Amino acid sequence: MKVKFIILLGLSTLMISCKKITHVTLVEPSKPGTLSYQLIDDLGRGLSGVKISLYSAMIKGGDAGAFITPIELSRTDREGFVNFANLLPGNYRVVSDSAMVNGIIYPTSEYVQVISNLEKKKTVKASDFSGTLKIKLLSNSEPKYPLKNMVLIAYPHVGPEWSNPRSLVESARLKGITDENGLAEIKVPCNFQYGVIIYNPQNDAVADRSGNYRVDQGGQTNTTVYY
Repeated sequence: MKVKFIILLGLSTLMISCKKITHVTLVEPSKPGTLSYQLIDDLGRGLSGVKISLYSAMIKGGDAGAFITPIELSRTDREGFVNFANLLPGNYRVVSDSAMVNGIIYPTSEYVQVISNLEKKKTVKASDFSGTLKIKLLSNSEPKYPLKNMVLIAYPHVGPEWSNPRSLVESARLKGITDENGLAEIKVPCNFQYGVIIYNPQNDAVADRSGNYRVDQGGQTNTTVYY
């Protein structure tokens, strides 16, 4: 009997020691965060009344409509601020389409990360969403020498009206004058396709060199145009 008792005791101990112990850790759900976004001009003044669209950058499965329908829309206040609350932690795309500085519209688009239970603050200068279009203007004749003191106007999409060339030059915001090497640099809003208009101040002649000159943010596009 004593032997049986010892064997049974050993088996019981073995069974207890073989039981799997599972530790469960309770994870609290992520708390939402907020985004405070401000658009300013070159002097640090807020840009009011600008429409801001907020898109989710966390769409799974490659949803083609992820950046077509914004999850929220708002307009900046008099100080250039817009606030989005109760955002799930993650990355978002912030887009504006009417931020105007010195008569030039700079469409802005960038990604911002929102962190759980925190307020994300970001101030953006609208004109930073620009690049440089560097144009070299050469004569069509032989030799193809550089043309100086010519006015070059960059325009997006559909070209402007030419009925009054002088008025066109005076009202154009995106323009430059060629130097002795035929070079002109024009700061333009990024992510547009541009054409170029050439204005000869000596005879008021205007010529269009429509093209697909695209400039990335902070980048420079070099091109040669003939006249």
